[in-house]
Amino acid sequence: VTRRADAELAHSVKAEARRRILERYPDWMQANMTARGVELQDVWRRFGSWTAAEQAEADALTAAWNWIKSVRMASNVIEGLQPIPANYASDERWPA
Repeated sequence: VTRRADAELAHSVKAEARRRILERYPDWMQANMTARGVELQDVWRRFGSWTAAEQAEADALTAAWNWIKSVRMASNVIEGLQPIPANYASDERWPA
């Protein structure tokens, strides 16, 4: 029973992480960000540099992905706690 409860709670933590990520960056936006990143890589490959505007876009994409990774990392940390705290969804446990 405890293992099942722990597994269900871990699943709930993952769902909370997904909710937070999608609230800020919905799937369609992540897909667009990925596509733009590929375009920017192609520009770099062809020309060896970016314009200031392209650099700003690349920096913004990097910041977005870093935030998404930090949410995933927070989820991993929470899932690793024994026991998983009842307040796992509290804002103070997650990146701002």
